Amino acid sequence: MKIKYALMAIAITSFCLSAQAQIKKGTHLIGGSLGFGTDKFRYEQTPNRPEVKVNFLTLSPSWGIAIEDNLILGADVTFGQVSSGSEGNKTKRNTYGGGLFARKYWNVLPRFYAFGQARAGFYSAEYLPESELVWRSKQQAFNLTVIPGISYAATKTIQIEASFIPLLNFQYSKGEEFNIADRKIGETKYLNLNTSLNNVNNFSIGIRFLLGNK
Repeated sequence: MKIKYALMAIAITSFCLSAQAQIKKGTHLIGGSLGFGTDKFRYEQTPNRPEVKVNFLTLSPSWGIAIEDNLILGADVTFGQVSSGSEGNKTKRNTYGGGLFARKYWNVLPRFYAFGQARAGFYSAEYLPESELVWRSKQQAFNLTVIPGISYAATKTIQIEASFIPLLNFQYSKGEEFNIADRKIGETKYLNLNTSLNNVNNFSIGIRFLLGNK
């Protein structure tokens, strides 16, 4: 009998803590995230070529508002740098952009949330070889992404989060190439859909400040 009452008390306490942990309608979320990762691959068409390594770093300040409990609509801006290539043939890419997102939180444990975020965004990038400036290229892209993550409520007004990049990515991009005389020598267009369940090497960490969460 004592065990039964103890289990009931635990269940009631967990429910009360969970109810108190909601992100209330009207709450403003201000913060951002820092993303980083690395990857390696080798071209299948030319297996004798050196392995290519890719490193990236992104910074994304953001703002959002809860239109319902635990449902956020917001906007962000992004800045990033990607370096890729093999020894003696490296390229650096600087990017900037922005987007609109919708994020849904689920309170899974006291203080812990799981969330899913859908985002529509754009970015512009410029590619520059690091070894010798003989060409450059520009790219503009529009993408739709779905990103899962987890969040911990350190206090009622501060949340620390980690997210994976991304689970689903649909992208249309257009690029232009220029020679050393800054004359356009080529143009490319791509439309692709990528999915990934192996994001352990690519993730971001962030912090959100909740304003008005009563």
